Amino acid sequence: MKKFVGQKEIYFFVLRHGETKWNSINKLHGHLDSPLTKKGVCQALQQNKSLHLQDLSNFIVISSPQKRAYDTAVVALSGITDKINIDDDLVEIGIGDWSGKKLKNIEKGLNLNCTKYELTQLYNRAPNGEGIARLYQRCYDFIKKLNSPSVLVTHGITSRCLRLAALGWSLDRLDELPSEHGVVYRVLDGKHSIV
Repeated sequence: MKKFVGQKEIYFFVLRHGETKWNSINKLHGHLDSPLTKKGVCQALQQNKSLHLQDLSNFIVISSPQKRAYDTAVVALSGITDKINIDDDLVEIGIGDWSGKKLKNIEKGLNLNCTKYELTQLYNRAPNGEGIARLYQRCYDFIKKLNSPSVLVTHGITSRCLRLAALGWSLDRLDELPSEHGVVYRVLDGKHSIV
């Protein structure tokens, strides 16, 4: 098996939380929160169906403490496990002064029109934000401390950085990884796939 972070076997599933009210109106969360929409709950149910097809008997579940991720974990792991661990390292990227602001207002202030993937680089410009490089390091350190196969429930950019670190890819490949709602991603044998 090809090994990357800390030269140990890495096997995990990662889920992005379901759609939230703010996602549906292009409002940025960062460390703030908003509730799952009905669509978001349906996406978590779809993740549940995908996870039920996997043998998760030796897996631990770890969620971001942010409510949108934890609520997704409860639905996505229903009937599989009631034990959901919390880890602050799985929170979404800190976007400082942009937390709770609509993307269109940020773009207007910067005279930009971002695509979904250009948004990842926009986060580096957030006043008082964490920045992508620091998030990547946080995710790398988190992966290094994993001691067993895991199901990780987290956020869009954090999900990408976790997979990037586990695959041993550099930050310039961040935009190659998707981060869709309602999907389960698998990292195993140095490969990334959708379940």
